[in-house]
Amino acid sequence: MSISDSASAREYLKLSTRDLHGRLDAAAGAMRLESHSGYGNFLAAHAAALVPLEAALEKGGIEAILPDWPLRRRSAALAEDLADLGLSCESLAAPRVRSEAGLLGAAYVLEGSRLDTRAALGRVGAQSPTRYMRHGEGMKFWPNFLAVLERNAEVRRSPHHAVAAARAAFGLFIAATPVHAMAIAS
Repeated sequence: MSISDSASAREYLKLSTRDLHGRLDAAAGAMRLESHSGYGNFLAAHAAALVPLEAALEKGGIEAILPDWPLRRRSAALAEDLADLGLSCESLAAPRVRSEAGLLGAAYVLEGSRLDTRAALGRVGAQSPTRYMRHGEGMKFWPNFLAVLERNAEVRRSPHHAVAAARAAFGLFIAATPVHAMAIAS
């Protein structure tokens, strides 16, 4: 199945991943970001998934598709926030992503998570480090990403590759989410 000329790749991905996205949003919403431990758990969960996903995208050649990729990377900001909290985190194993459609599908989740973290910023304690959550403020990362996604010929021809990679990326974030938050969200 391919995406028609009039259909939106974003909507196709959104509809194809809404179950996982909803599960992850519910778990994140249950986390107590105003507390030191809750915010630390949130950042550690994001680090466990985001760091290996960014590395997998780089290994797959994302910079050829998104030339501003170095500006989009959030691993360093996340590591700095975790260090400020006296925390560290082990990364999960990320799936390999090779096709352009797959790279953009996984990047869809990462770029969307930037919007979700920004929306949760108001729940974070006043003394907490927020470099990760504020990363990219004032930049047009999301609309620029969507423009690339929508005009990518491989995504339009083989959207199942983009969906599979997006679902794997959501799955990685879900796997990284603290067990107590997942139990609350179920």
